[in-house]
Amino acid sequence: MSDSQPQFDEVYDLLSSLRRAEEDVANEKVSDGDLVELALIKLVVHLGYKHCSVFLRQRHGVLACVAGTSLEVGLKDKPGAIRNVNRYGPKDLTVSNNDGPIGEAFKSAKPVVINEGSEELGTLLDFDDVRSPVAGSMVCLPLANRGHIYGVFAVSHEKTGFFNQEQLGILSLFADSIADSIGRLHKESELRHKIKEQKKALSRALSDANDLRDQVKQLTMKDPLTGMHNRGYFFDQGKIELSRARRHGTSLAIVMVDVDNLQQINERCGHVAGDKALQGVSTVLMEQARDGDIFVRFGGEDFMVMLPETDESGATLWADRIRASIMRLQISCKKYEQILTASFGVTGLQLDRDSEDYGDMIDHLCAQAATALQDARNQGGNQVCTYKA
Repeated sequence: MSDSQPQFDEVYDLLSSLRRAEEDVANEKVSDGDLVELALIKLVVHLGYKHCSVFLRQRHGVLACVAGTSLEVGLKDKPGAIRNVNRYGPKDLTVSNNDGPIGEAFKSAKPVVINEGSEELGTLLDFDDVRSPVAGSMVCLPLANRGHIYGVFAVSHEKTGFFNQEQLGILSLFADSIADSIGRLHKESELRHKIKEQKKALSRALSDANDLRDQVKQLTMKDPLTGMHNRGYFFDQGKIELSRARRHGTSLAIVMVDVDNLQQINERCGHVAGDKALQGVSTVLMEQARDGDIFVRFGGEDFMVMLPETDESGATLWADRIRASIMRLQISCKKYEQILTASFGVTGLQLDRDSEDYGDMIDHLCAQAATALQDARNQGGNQVCTYKA
């Protein structure tokens, strides 16, 4: 076995430890900054380098020392213990990506070896503002992955000429592993960010779609001429009111309204006059409606009104008031004014009716109101008639 075999075994163990640390970052047990620091700790423990640091690219062309370790000074002064350099603190070490061996390694994407003392080496070793040449050696390796340079991995030793080709090979493996880990973490972070943004976009799209659906539903349930809801809305809301009336034992009535002689008005005065007649009647109905009343244009010249908590006699009185208000409306027709009238059919909910099908109950009540309305028409119109079984 060669003399270098034990050292390469240490490198293998070191890279395995780094991969496990990367998995901890991926599982959000530690941060990516912790990954760098863990990597440096493993390095100095396994291979005995005196000082190690990682500089990562920041904004505005600056490389910042994000982590550093040293065997020189340990916690509680124990030999071989690790000293962690404060990251992002007041004494952060930063260099321009155009200056010195660290900047050169970053800019050229190639290793830079210093086997004699330098100011940069003094700063790296002491992590302070030393600017005088210090004896020793240093190697700076770019942290590159798939054409992207994240920063520089710098290792120093107090011996001059310490870093030979074998050392460079070992450190290059380690630098590549760090860069690969950082690259994967960045991609995972970008992917998580994209997924988060896509979820937000999807949520906004779903919200917009729901709003649009509600708008479309409102439009489809509105009569464009009168602005009243249509029969679809009547049946949807009517089921709710029927269920409430049956549950609480309260009364409920339905009134069907028909504009008298609307076809003659259209023929004699024109469809514009007929539209004005329908609009006038709808305005009267909406003005007289209470909160909770349901009133719709049912089709053609017919309107339908549901009056919760109102019995048949109360609905009859209400309908007669509406009938009198409609008689005050006049439509201009050629050389004279056409007085409007309307007919009404009234029916009330029978609480003893044995049915839980509210759609069927509404159909039944509407049929009763239509029968009563026909009675009013047969009596000459401008009448209020109640349903007689």
